[in-house]
Amino acid sequence: KYDVMSSVVGTDLIGRVETLLKKLSISSPFTGKPLKEKNKIIEETLSSGSTAANPKKIERQDVEFILNELFNS
Repeated sequence: KYDVMSSVVGTDLIGRVETLLKKLSISSPFTGKPLKEKNKIIEETLSSGSTAANPKKIERQDVEFILNELFNS
């Protein structure tokens, strides 16, 4: 899907977003913050109706990966 979206915008989509974030001095408000109750967040995410409705099956490691990216970027 990223390839299709990249072809629509005419450049690598992820690279373009990263460039825009740098140009606009936008950083994640989570970076460097402590991740409290990680297991609770993961369990609530996995049991969420919106997660269950996602066409891609979401596993514990998927949620953990996203949380790690948010808090360690």
